[in-house]
Amino acid sequence: MERSNLLFFAVVFVILQVIGIEGQFSSTADATSSAHTSGYGYGHSPMLPGRHPFSQVDTYSKKDKLKGRRIVCLFNNMNYRKSRLRPSMIPAELCTHINYEFAILDPKTYELMSSDAELDIQMGFYDEAISLKKQNSLLKVMLSLGGWRDSTKKYSELVKSPEKIDSFISETVPYLKKHGFDGLDVAWEYPNCWQGAIGISLEDKPNFVIFLQVIKFYLFLKTRTAFDLEGLILSISVTAIKREVEAGYDVPAIALVVHYINVMTYDMHGPWEHKTGHHTQFDKKTGDEDPYLNSKAAMELWANYGVPKIKLNLGIGTYGKTFTLVNPSNHGYNTPAKGSGKPGALSKQGGTLCYREICQYLNIGNWTEGEDENYGYYAYSADQWACYDPPMMVVKKVKWVAENGFGGVLIKDLSCDDFEGKCLSMDFPLVKMTRMEFEQTMRRIH
Repeated sequence: MERSNLLFFAVVFVILQVIGIEGQFSSTADATSSAHTSGYGYGHSPMLPGRHPFSQVDTYSKKDKLKGRRIVCLFNNMNYRKSRLRPSMIPAELCTHINYEFAILDPKTYELMSSDAELDIQMGFYDEAISLKKQNSLLKVMLSLGGWRDSTKKYSELVKSPEKIDSFISETVPYLKKHGFDGLDVAWEYPNCWQGAIGISLEDKPNFVIFLQVIKFYLFLKTRTAFDLEGLILSISVTAIKREVEAGYDVPAIALVVHYINVMTYDMHGPWEHKTGHHTQFDKKTGDEDPYLNSKAAMELWANYGVPKIKLNLGIGTYGKTFTLVNPSNHGYNTPAKGSGKPGALSKQGGTLCYREICQYLNIGNWTEGEDENYGYYAYSADQWACYDPPMMVVKKVKWVAENGFGGVLIKDLSCDDFEGKCLSMDFPLVKMTRMEFEQTMRRIH
């Protein structure tokens, strides 16, 4: 395929999905001819009317107890060295999708590459993750590209260059197929907001749309079969912060291309604010400085900007953000904090504790738990303070997602759940309660 034609094909492909006639072209030459007369080319982000393709409504297997809803679980290879959780230790029936994090972008070739070849390839973590599908035929295993640390200028350079995009995709599709992945999740954090620097590259916004259009076209062209008419899955993981959404995403155009969107409704508050707050805050509350900086508002924001609710997954954290209080006797929400909390023995990172650490602290009895119905749960001991989601809060969020027509949840990540079952009478309690509540709610509302 000629490089100069690939971008034209992508835009035509999206147009054809919308009007429902993608099967009428017998060759890429036909598509090229139509693309030249369509008026769309690289650098444009057409706002296309009509149906949203790949909605996944009423297309689920009869075996699927979630009836097409998603539980996307993140496995981060970087956390293995702290948690010792391997992919083979994950119960295959819990999640509908597992996102293997992270592949990264080679800064020289702009091609996808393993972030840790020793773990991914030599120790067989890729193979272990893919092998879970033998135990659960409905499970999809995705490869996630990017992440906070990798989201530097190189992604902006990639999406603005047709040649770099073509090279990236030409190498990525064979890589996904070689290792058995079911699709690609793009976790660039974030277009025009690299690592939170808003407004750093205005052209990222339209270029990101074109990038996704080309990927989707190529996945469709190279991986569709008679048994799988859509080919490999394309998803993205996105910010929950309103100003970053507006700066970085042409939401209606993106919604036409991707299968679903993971909204990262975690890390919304933290010790950098110098006061206590819940990083996965569920709902707004009178007095909030930003009424959009909570899980409910973030999901509604993406929906109101043009994404069908069924395509949106709500982020749920299996870890807490921690703070050091200025005054240990003042331990509610929005109270002064002088910085991050102390590192935990398992998480080994200041400002963060895994749920499997927090639940043990509570069981020992030297931490006290509190709750705010809008914000969520917290616990404190002396000058240490942590916000987190226990199973009760996870159930509340899952119920809200299902009852309000959203597509699913995104669980970050498996290694911070109590996967050894030390606190309760089950292992992976957060993920298991997610599954149980989702199945129960879907039975009730269907």
